[in-house]
Amino acid sequence: MQRDVEVSQILAPSDDKIESRLNPVCKSPKVVIRNNGSELLTSCSIVFGVQGGEMMTYNWEGALAFLESAEVELAYDDPILWEGDDEEWLVFEVAVDAPNGAVDEEPRNDRATSRFHRVPTWSYPDLDDNRVIVWTKTNAVPYETSVEITDAVGNVVWERGYSTPNFTHRDTIALNQGCYRVTILDSGDDGQSFWANSDGSGYTRLKKVSGGNFINFEPDFGKSISQAFFLQTNVVSVTETPAQNEPSITAFPNPSSGEIKLKMSGFIQGEQLSWSCLNLMGQELRSGSLRHARGQLGLLNLTSLPQGTYAIAVLDEFGNRWTEWIQIQ
Repeated sequence: MQRDVEVSQILAPSDDKIESRLNPVCKSPKVVIRNNGSELLTSCSIVFGVQGGEMMTYNWEGALAFLESAEVELAYDDPILWEGDDEEWLVFEVAVDAPNGAVDEEPRNDRATSRFHRVPTWSYPDLDDNRVIVWTKTNAVPYETSVEITDAVGNVVWERGYSTPNFTHRDTIALNQGCYRVTILDSGDDGQSFWANSDGSGYTRLKKVSGGNFINFEPDFGKSISQAFFLQTNVVSVTETPAQNEPSITAFPNPSSGEIKLKMSGFIQGEQLSWSCLNLMGQELRSGSLRHARGQLGLLNLTSLPQGTYAIAVLDEFGNRWTEWIQIQ
């Protein structure tokens, strides 16, 4: 066949256990399409939606050779996806057609469905509160842990990194009604509590101000763990979304042998940063660039420097500067 586009997989929404780290979702269904035709696939139409809700159309464009696949994120704003009983089974359906604007020569692989549950709805009695407590107990290596909350379109509305070991942090934030996702990231890829290392034990919970938990996360999660939820409330915050933390940097271990890990919090995802290592006289000894990515650390190799005290300076593209002092032994 020259023209055949296939719905290869529905990643979300889905109850597939393999995709359980992503699901359930209250935004952006994700599907995988594949080109099974000999002709280069440059466009197709995708019709999708929840059965009983609104069906929407997305016109995909790209370039897929024979048997190449692409993950496609779809914008879906029908509240049926997130508002309602989270025990109810729903069906998501998707269909592809018109590869390169022509007739699909194999229609039997054009459609797929998935069963799924909605995200949980969190609320207070009488919907009279909109506060959530992010309750995190750090382990012995707190620099590896960070927590972020994003809204329905992926904007970060709150995030925090940690620097004090074996300490309980209680951050109370206010959220307007809507869909959110809370994610715990561990740059060491070993979670907050793992039996096979000496990092100690930590955990993160989202708690109610009146007592009790919205969720108690499993601390042995590897690289990350997350939960999407719908917050229902009659309270509207003064600001549309909570303010993000001010950008900051933390260098560790300190003192060190010269292999420095740099944790950056509060910066824009994907932001290009530059760094330099200065001696006590302010002379630049080393320099480089970093791209900020949530949950990842910057790695600086300064082992060739002699023992002493140095400053690590990080600059953004606007000239803003953050400095951290380190000791190399």
